[in-house]
Amino acid sequence: MNNNRKKNQINFEKTIVQDDDNSCRPTFNDIIKLHDGKISFFDELEDDEYNENMVNQQIENDINDENPIIEPNDNYSGVIPSQNVSEPISNNDLTMSKRYIITSLTTLSNRITSLERNFNERLNNVNKQLNRLENNVNKRLSNMDNTINLIYERQAVQYLLRSLSTDYLITCEHLETQTFSANESHLALKFFRFVSKQLIKYYSDRWSFYNNIIKKLSLKPKCIEINLLSFGRLQKYLDKRKKIHFIESSTSLHVINKTNNRSSYVRNDPKHDDKTFTHVLIFEGATSPIYFEVVLFTRLNSSSSDKKIISMKKFLRKLLQLERIIFFLSFYFPIDLSQLFAGLMCFHFYHNSHIDTNLLLKNVMSSAFVEAIPLLQSLYTKDQFILTY
Repeated sequence: MNNNRKKNQINFEKTIVQDDDNSCRPTFNDIIKLHDGKISFFDELEDDEYNENMVNQQIENDINDENPIIEPNDNYSGVIPSQNVSEPISNNDLTMSKRYIITSLTTLSNRITSLERNFNERLNNVNKQLNRLENNVNKRLSNMDNTINLIYERQAVQYLLRSLSTDYLITCEHLETQTFSANESHLALKFFRFVSKQLIKYYSDRWSFYNNIIKKLSLKPKCIEINLLSFGRLQKYLDKRKKIHFIESSTSLHVINKTNNRSSYVRNDPKHDDKTFTHVLIFEGATSPIYFEVVLFTRLNSSSSDKKIISMKKFLRKLLQLERIIFFLSFYFPIDLSQLFAGLMCFHFYHNSHIDTNLLLKNVMSSAFVEAIPLLQSLYTKDQFILTY
């Protein structure tokens, strides 16, 4: 395969969305050699997630704006305003008893103002403490959710490896979490900028509708996280006329710290020369409920609190996430779609064995949503994309 790539001139505008043939599609080794000006993409890369602390602070500011603290007026004259009073009253015109009453009322009014100010200050402090408490609770719940995810993934991996071997004849020794980051080196940043330019070109229109109603996924990410990634080998081709292609690793860049297992150097690095691989395996995990219904899909843009619609949005976001990962890896390794196997592991199915995952996936792939996930749709038609638990 490498010899064929050398014979063909690299087309830096070619993507796996356009053509599955990778013979002249650029990959990591080609992209890192490009001059920065050739890539011509200088937008700032961004995260997928929003900053919850900023949102909470904005909510707090909005509350304070609606309920402003009443500050005392230093120029307060001590006269209680009234709609019936048109002219100020001179103290000389008042008797001693009246002046005493006005002075007492003024003192009382000042004390009430001071009390109100102190009350508002204490109320604001309570609000701040409640916000901090809420943030701490959210963080603990998030940590708990991550722990559940980790435990579930560890239990699910063994089942998944057996299923790959038994049902799809793909042998894999292990699956592990990987993170690709643009911050690791200048070459990694260059690679991310190149892929981001292509993501925007091919997915801006496809995802514009969903990014407005689903928690947004960036088309210029500075980090790509993959729950489970590994290499596998197809035990045998059922169609003997097809030639087996093996995966070639990206260039291993120099790393000063040899113990630093950095994501931009993910390699098919077999311990033995006879251990070659035919497939890249990609799996994402989901612990939240999974649901999809064609009728409800048409109401996806409504601001409904329907739990089914909320579950659908989370499910569709996971599929978009997988689509982006596959697109990203198609530039990282010189592979075509026939060498990719992807899946979504859903904890929800583990406790709901009555759900027909094949029918669920069929409904998704027969809906208008497929326009947003062309690569997953292609894998689905090749029987290389699954929903499992």
